Amino acid sequence: MAEEYNRFVAEQTSPNAVPIQEVERELAHDMELSQLRECIKSSDWSSCPAAYKHVRYELAVLGKLVLRGYEDRHATEAARRSP
Repeated sequence: MAEEYNRFVAEQTSPNAVPIQEVERELAHDMELSQLRECIKSSDWSSCPAAYKHVRYELAVLGKLVLRGYEDRHATEAARRSP
């Protein structure tokens, strides 16, 4: 009986994962994220939404995903040296 209960609790509390392909399919149609991906890829932040400019050195693109927490050491050092 305890094993059945534990299995029930585990099944009910486990998050349902969304397949990454489904996430990418939805993100492909998001205009703001499309623009952000282009800014990241081109390193041209002039047309990028202002909300992302302060974290631009932490962003990376993986497929249609925009990842935060990535730090490009070369870009960060160059930004620190520039006036």
